Amino acid sequence: VHGQDALKQLAEAESVVDLVLADVVMPEMGGVALVHAMRQRDWQMPVVLMSGHPLDSEITALAEYGVFTWLPKPVPLAQLAQALADALPLRPDGAPAGDPG
Repeated sequence: VHGQDALKQLAEAESVVDLVLADVVMPEMGGVALVHAMRQRDWQMPVVLMSGHPLDSEITALAEYGVFTWLPKPVPLAQLAQALADALPLRPDGAPAGDPG
């Protein structure tokens, strides 16, 4: 899925999306542009970005847009799982938002 497709899917399922995981470099619309478009639509779910290029100089600005973190590729599975778990908001009952429980 590229950024434009992600926007369409978010528009259709915004209320059931707890988190967005995106690559910085995608066809048609990259991850940074996707985040900007999401915030323009007032979609506030956390975002985790992945990139094969360092984003250290941009991470502070991206954090202001709600990017929870960025992960350098290739991402070890355990690191990805931990970042996603850390980024997921908690429901009022204290369970992770993605937990159907």
